[in-house]
Amino acid sequence: MGNRWNLHLPSTFLQGSAQHLRRLNLSGIPLSSLSQLLSSATGLIDLHLCVDTVFCLSPLASLLVHLQGMPFLRHLELKLEASYPRHSDSIDPAPFIKMEDIVPLSNLTYFHFFGYRVHLEGVLAGLAAPSLQDLRIILVDHSITLPIPHLSRFIQDEGRPVFAARFKFTRLSLDISLLHSANDPPFRIGVSSSMTSMARISTALSATLATVEDLFLTCSFQPNPITPWLSEGPNPYRDALGQFRNVEILRLRHALVLSVAEFLRHGDGELALDVLPALKEIELDAGGYHELVSESQRASALDSFGPFVAVRQRMGRPVDVFWNTDQVLPE
Repeated sequence: MGNRWNLHLPSTFLQGSAQHLRRLNLSGIPLSSLSQLLSSATGLIDLHLCVDTVFCLSPLASLLVHLQGMPFLRHLELKLEASYPRHSDSIDPAPFIKMEDIVPLSNLTYFHFFGYRVHLEGVLAGLAAPSLQDLRIILVDHSITLPIPHLSRFIQDEGRPVFAARFKFTRLSLDISLLHSANDPPFRIGVSSSMTSMARISTALSATLATVEDLFLTCSFQPNPITPWLSEGPNPYRDALGQFRNVEILRLRHALVLSVAEFLRHGDGELALDVLPALKEIELDAGGYHELVSESQRASALDSFGPFVAVRQRMGRPVDVFWNTDQVLPE
């Protein structure tokens, strides 16, 4: 966005055709130059913007004000230019946004954000999206860390509890799927940031994850590089799993089995109860490659959980560990 330019549209278009727009994709234009168009395009369903900021000196020109006039919006992609935020942008507006000022976008199902945390916070603090199903966040900050205080409130789906969660680790992102019921499509969250970890996201979403009973951890690579995705602390699995107080079923892809077992079997009695205290089952899954996991490997994987199972058995909280070839939820 090195070459930004102002947008000039005839008043006849703004007062007539603009309200009939359904899709709008604009890049390289300052937000301040889009006020007239965005305030006129009240029928938008799909909006893609690459702009310089989400704030303006005039509150009436801020992005939130424009979004308030788009009740039919379903798909929002927002990209902030890759330069560091201006000093005026570095002031977090979230504390100054009152509940009555929050903009409801009842039809929004997809929100994709690329930019800095301060801009993301300004948007999340001022929006409500009860129908949201797909949230993608790419943060370019290298010195600012999570959590994002308003993330949990933003993704709440009319207060319905989440019963199942999947955390998928890739080399570039942490992808999360949340299920409210087996009959509903999953709510998806994708986060890419140099400072992202499961522990940070779990803390940010602690209220949402408190009801999870079924947790699935999967990985697209071997476990050696996974530690930074879990936590920056000395006990990455303990930090990452600490928010899941009600999980009864822990499902693990084969690539994570040994590293999780290694963590669990070094725990004394106190640790075994402190981590996943409601746990009843550990299901090991080969991810569609069952024929590549030999019988000896399966037996070795089960044996690796032996010390943990023995401790839990002595404490009256038995845990069953087994291999399962069934489809694992949530997908």
